[in-house]
Amino acid sequence: MDMVRSRIMGREDDSEERVEASAVLNIRSGPGTGFDKIRAPLPKGTGMIVTGESGVWLSVIVLDGDEPTDTGWVHSHFVREV
Repeated sequence: MDMVRSRIMGREDDSEERVEASAVLNIRSGPGTGFDKIRAPLPKGTGMIVTGESGVWLSVIVLDGDEPTDTGWVHSHFVREV
């Protein structure tokens, strides 16, 4: 989330912000529960790269190992930095 804040503040940051699901986690098509779930819930420990944020919601790329599999939105209360 610091990376996103750096971009908003005009500072460049080349590092990726990686997080993982701290619980079984729904991934949605937009930043809110009113948006559709785009796949089965992510298992606890699933890795993600943060690409943006809207309030308490994070835009993420879901990873399978280091390979991207999906993009969507997750609630920030259910992820932890790695």
